[in-house]
Amino acid sequence: MVLTNRINYSVVIPVYNSENSLPELYERLVKVFIRLKQSFEIILVDDCSADASWEIMKTLKQQNHNLRLMRLGKNTGQFTATFCGVMKARGKTIITIDDDLQYPMTEITKLLNFYNENNLLAAYGYPIKKSPGLWDNLYLLLKRTA
Repeated sequence: MVLTNRINYSVVIPVYNSENSLPELYERLVKVFIRLKQSFEIILVDDCSADASWEIMKTLKQQNHNLRLMRLGKNTGQFTATFCGVMKARGKTIITIDDDLQYPMTEITKLLNFYNENNLLAAYGYPIKKSPGLWDNLYLLLKRTA
């Protein structure tokens, strides 16, 4: 199967009780990809938040054509929320990030440059001072090969 879509990057973000960070997160991501002049989609996966995250996500969706939303029926954790978003991603390359604005979005550009210059199938970024866990990452990029 050959990918025929025109989306270069899918950014998958698991969301849990992030009503305060979502608008700024979306704005920062859009700026990064506009600067890169690349097609993209952002997939927000609500992991059954108890706050107004879902309502904010729906409001953002009304204003933005490149935003896709998913809502899980029960809280299943970050891994499952991320996996669900990855399975629905349409981009040639998938990027996963957290929803808490802990890491600067400008690091996406650095990681993408390294990733593309070295023709990698996957790249993983994490903070130097923090020991990374399986999904406690700055960014994970995966290239679709089929």
